[in-house]
Amino acid sequence: MVMIQISTPHPRIPVSVLALGIFFSLFSSHIARAQQLELSGIYQGEDLYVVNEVGDDGVGFCCYEVRVNGMVTTDEVNSHAFEIDLDALDLEIGRNIIVQLAHRQGCRPRILNMDAMRPEANFNLQSIIVDDKGKLAWKVSNEAGALPYSVQQYKWGRWVEVDRVYGIGMEEMYIYSTQVRHIPGLNRYRVVQTDLDGGRVESRETSFIREAEAVTFAYERKSQELRFSEMTHFEVIDAYGTTVVRGENNIIDLRLVPKGTYFLNYGNQNAEFKKR
Repeated sequence: MVMIQISTPHPRIPVSVLALGIFFSLFSSHIARAQQLELSGIYQGEDLYVVNEVGDDGVGFCCYEVRVNGMVTTDEVNSHAFEIDLDALDLEIGRNIIVQLAHRQGCRPRILNMDAMRPEANFNLQSIIVDDKGKLAWKVSNEAGALPYSVQQYKWGRWVEVDRVYGIGMEEMYIYSTQVRHIPGLNRYRVVQTDLDGGRVESRETSFIREAEAVTFAYERKSQELRFSEMTHFEVIDAYGTTVVRGENNIIDLRLVPKGTYFLNYGNQNAEFKKR
């Protein structure tokens, strides 16, 4: 005779509670097996293309859900390859986006065109002006992403960055401004935007002539300081072409600089001096 014993739940624990516990256990197990690939970038008007292999267990595809900025998309992910239709989300060009791909453990979906989310150097310059007080302002539109503007002044025979202003990446018209320091004589300014791929956009120049005495300097051996006749941008370069000191001031402290011959760029001039 075969005895069959049927176990019943503990009388103090309702069956519904046990069933709920089993559900959460299974749910937790599912979460443990799930992983997420997260990407962030700038919307450039292009969709993303995903290679979606079959999972390690051979059942179902690797990626099973896509979210953009927290919202689940309606993209058909049950395929070896699919498209994330960003255009369907009515995103503005230049907007920051976060793309999340939920996928099974042991596999990983691949984005074929990651560069589509990298901001590109792009802006339409409407105007650029500088006044006698050194306020430089430029009006732009159609920025493709939040990239910095390098504010450059022509001196010492080349374009030198004197400031950096971070762009916000707007299609609409926007005005940026900063404060620059005029050197005696002709001052030429421009702004340049460079992206991670080396793409580059330069503005046209604006200029201002400052009628003033040329900046002079003197080296004080006792205090080991260079003193200028007024505040100025400067560079101190050693015999090997390495910039050892750079900044904007009317005094350069050279106590930590080794003895030797140095080249000095300041104002709109070049000079050579020896630290003894």
